[in-house]
Formats: sequence, C-alpha cells, structure tokens
Amino acid sequence: MERRLEFARAHLHWTINDWSRVIWTDKSSFELGEPVTQKRVWRTPEQKYDLDSMAVNHRSGRRSMMIWGAICGPIQSELIIMPPGQRRAVDFIDNIYEPGLLPFMDELVEVGVAANREELTLMEDGAPIHTALASQQWRQDHKIQKFAWPPNSPDLNPIENLWYKMNAVRSLRGITCIHACKNANGAPT
Repeated sequence: MERRLEFARAHLHWTINDWSRVIWTDKSSFELGEPVTQKRVWRTPEQKYDLDSMAVNHRSGRRSMMIWGAICGPIQSELIIMPPGQRRAVDFIDNIYEPGLLPFMDELVEVGVAANREELTLMEDGAPIHTALASQQWRQDHKIQKFAWPPNSPDLNPIENLWYKMNAVRSLRGITCIHACKNANGAPT
C-alpha cells in the first residue's frame, strides 16, 4: 500500500498530456471453451492454508492462450498471441517487444502522440520477464522509459478493463479455438 501511495504522490502533478503519453501494457490468459469465472483471493501469510481463504482451481480439459496488448489514449496495439511455453525474457523480446511494442510506439509517434519514442512512458507490471536483465537491456538499448510500477496494482492499469470486456465478448460468442479468438478480437490471423 505504501508504494501505491508513493506512486500517486510522485505523479500528482502530471497533466492529461503527460498521462496521454503512457503506454499501458499487459498480458492476460484467456480460457477457450466453457466460460470460466476467475476468483482473486487476497490473504495474509497466516491465512495461507485456511480453507476460507482458498479458491478452487479446476481446469480439466481446458485450453488457454496468453495475449499481450497495449493502449495509449484511444489508440490500441495489435493483440499478440504469445506462443505457448515461451516464458523467458528473450522469448518476450522476440515475440512481443520487437513485433508488437516497437511498431506500436512508432505508430504513436506517426499520429503525433509524441515527437519521438523517448517522450513515451512504458507501463509494465513487475513480472519476471519484464524485470529480467535481458529485458532491461533491450529497453535501455531502445531508449524506452518505464514506470516504477507499484507491486500488486493491476487496478491502477486501465487496460485491465479491456481484458474483462474481451473475456465477456469471447464468452458471448462461444469462441473455442485460438484462430476464432484472433478473428473476434481483431488480431491478425
């Protein structure tokens, strides 16, 4: 909670113009097939094994896919389906940063959101693939500024609302395969 408060105080003076140059990114897992309601459980370390503090997690026979996306103001990136099993920083660089983030940043410069990439600020959570040395070096090599994001703060990221909406749309359309999900959400096939 303390870091969230520090973050808020540090950005209290930001204008709408400052916030309009933030690239909000995230990745989210989408279940294919029957809709799944995801429950979040927050508990203290002492409550770790209390039955009242646990949520059942049953995924028998279900398939899922991980999708990355970004938004900056009203502009959204292409959605990228992350290849299964590729969870290392170098995989993230090859599959997300290079084909997804860089072109999106260039598009933002082209439409006048910023004069150059250096004026944009990247928001990523504290996932190990983002904090790994390879990812840090790649961002440094490409002169990409990044927020010092407070841990456990997905509610501060506006892209979270889009993931919820995408999951609702997928459920309503009964999408059960990756190809159909790409088409339904406008991602290239």
